[in-house]
Amino acid sequence: MMLVPATFLALIVFGALAFDLSRIWVTKRQLLDVAASAANDAAALAVSPDAYRSGAGPTLSDARATAIAAEVAQAAGVADGIDIEAHVIGGSTPRVEVVVRTEVHSLFARMAPGGWSSQPIEVRSVALLDTF
Repeated sequence: MMLVPATFLALIVFGALAFDLSRIWVTKRQLLDVAASAANDAAALAVSPDAYRSGAGPTLSDARATAIAAEVAQAAGVADGIDIEAHVIGGSTPRVEVVVRTEVHSLFARMAPGGWSSQPIEVRSVALLDTF
């Protein structure tokens, strides 16, 4: 009978830790979705129109890719509290890499021994500019 309160307390502690871990997992999945959408949109829309019209072929612009990635994050409703960067990687097939960083603050884990107060999250996504 004396183990019931201890078991109940352990159940509450494990439930609180599971809650914080699920917040980290959900945030990471959401940012992966935003990064993939931003990379796809940036690869499709960041083509420099002046370079393309001059006959140089499709070249991607870093500034346009970053602006498009920021617009995608704003449309997804996660622009506050994140750092989003878009980089154009040249070569025979140009591609756009989007990096999204944020930090998730724990609600319960900071109270546990060895717990954390915040967890940094960084996700990356790459999209190719596919031309034919």
